[in-house]
Amino acid sequence: MMLQDRLSSSLSSSTDSNPSAASHCDVAPSQSGLIIHPTEVERMARQSVRDARRQSAVAIRLAMAASIAHGNSWFSVSEAARALGSGLVEQATSLASRLSALGVAETRKTFVQHGQYPRVDARLTLRLFDVQHPLGRISVRIRRDVELYGRTHPLATPLPALLSVGIHLYGFVTSIELAHFLEPEFDRKRNPSAARKPLLCMEQLGVVTIVRDGPPPNPFFVTPIERAFC
Repeated sequence: MMLQDRLSSSLSSSTDSNPSAASHCDVAPSQSGLIIHPTEVERMARQSVRDARRQSAVAIRLAMAASIAHGNSWFSVSEAARALGSGLVEQATSLASRLSALGVAETRKTFVQHGQYPRVDARLTLRLFDVQHPLGRISVRIRRDVELYGRTHPLATPLPALLSVGIHLYGFVTSIELAHFLEPEFDRKRNPSAARKPLLCMEQLGVVTIVRDGPPPNPFFVTPIERAFC
């Protein structure tokens, strides 16, 4: 099945077959806000892998968090980084540069006082979707997976973000489908277990359930788990 067909099927399933999903999702029905389109998350993740930026998953986490908190308004990169975890504030300048390199934000520096480091601000420039839009709800689930993974694996590559896009946006349910989805950024023939380790970590985090069809290297099935995320 082509990715476009997968996307149409996934959106139909999330809005038609499960109309009450919002009550179990990460965003309450009454909550409003904006978030990055899920295909933009995929693009950022693939570009980050091609650029060999190991810690680019932090930039993706930052962009998704900023989209919900600030929309397309200016925000302090240092403050946004601090909210993601200790040790990231020192990376504010490099994170701002990375957001710009990914083509999702414009940045500016403001010198508050002489002799101090400049304040680095950023503003997302891409189109954002309402979190209650079907695509917005999918992005919220992807953000939950990426953030939970990032909190426990701060140096993780963008691979979990790609896997989450494959699961939530395109509806891939087997390890084989997900391995194909990771190509060409991850060569399935050279590294056939590329998806296995992060998926097992996602299972431990409680965001997916894995059902095995016999011992490895047999394929296994992946089912996302709906859960609250704050």
